[in-house]
Amino acid sequence: MLNKKSASHVEIVMSFALFMLFVIFLLYQFNPAKQQNLGNFLLDILQDSIEEQASVVLFEVPFFINSSAVTADCFIVKNPFNAKYNITALSAAKNPLGCDASSADIKIKKSGSDKQYFLYYSPDEALTPPNSVSGCQNIGEPGGNYSFSAQRSYKLLSLNKLKELENNYNTDYNGLKEMLHFPSGKDFALEIKDLQGSSILKLERKKPAGIEIYARELPVELLNIDGTITKGIMNMQVW
Repeated sequence: MLNKKSASHVEIVMSFALFMLFVIFLLYQFNPAKQQNLGNFLLDILQDSIEEQASVVLFEVPFFINSSAVTADCFIVKNPFNAKYNITALSAAKNPLGCDASSADIKIKKSGSDKQYFLYYSPDEALTPPNSVSGCQNIGEPGGNYSFSAQRSYKLLSLNKLKELENNYNTDYNGLKEMLHFPSGKDFALEIKDLQGSSILKLERKKPAGIEIYARELPVELLNIDGTITKGIMNMQVW
């Protein structure tokens, strides 16, 4: 009788232990924290890869001119960059101006009575001025009728390169995922809007019903091919 009771107790203990192991297994498999970690991991991969594929370096040189000394519609300054391509000029209000660059000089369309201008150069992006200029007035050497400020550099997302990713997303999604090192069994979507809420770029796929979507938003600065910069918000989704 005692042996039967002991055996019965052992069976109960073993059954309870197996039940608890099963519960622990289920909690591990469906742990929200574990799933959230997976979501953050996928978002990190997507963010890092987008930045790797679409980021460019932009060099900026602000300068000031004696506007009263410029009597023509455009003027010529020395080229502060070690390049003659991918150069644009902007006004004090950061509007693109007509511009032509050689290795020695840069011709720039005059912007009213502006005293400040900006020159931009990118080794990674095919910057293109809105139009060319000719018949410009040479205003001499730096330190006379104009002076350059210190050169600065920025790392931005290229809208042109993002458009290429958008095209790949629509035509070769699996190839794009491989290029972005994104897991083949997972999916992603991405949208960039300007600060007014208008969509600039949209990579979108149909999402399965009932699946959990993990999302992240972050501010971005986009370089346009004319040298202007657009501020926006990038929303990434993974599942």
